[in-house]
Amino acid sequence: MFEQIGMAICSNKPQFLCDRMLRELGLARYFRAIVGSAPERPRKPHPQSAILALEALAGTPASTLYCGDSAIDCATARAAGLKPVLVAWGYGTAEARACEPQTPVLDTVAALRDAVLSHDGLDLADR
Repeated sequence: MFEQIGMAICSNKPQFLCDRMLRELGLARYFRAIVGSAPERPRKPHPQSAILALEALAGTPASTLYCGDSAIDCATARAAGLKPVLVAWGYGTAEARACEPQTPVLDTVAALRDAVLSHDGLDLADR
């Protein structure tokens, strides 16, 4: 089921650090794109990194959720034309909730899974 769902990382951490952390944790293989900061790329909330990740996924704004934990993530998502959701366990979630009260907050990994599977009518839960 989850092989059908493309995942990408969009981070303000340096590209080399994102690549290294995910590789050393054994997580890089789960992401089709890892987009960290680079001198030639503007930092979030500029939408360029999110758009690069979306292009690498061959996704569309309508079929994509941007999951984050900060107000910057919400601003990045909106600037790229993506729907943002927040996770309750992030370091910037409390501030983001105050700045972004209309953005859904997902309290568990199971809630995130359900949001992804039901987003935009994509009923993948039964596959």
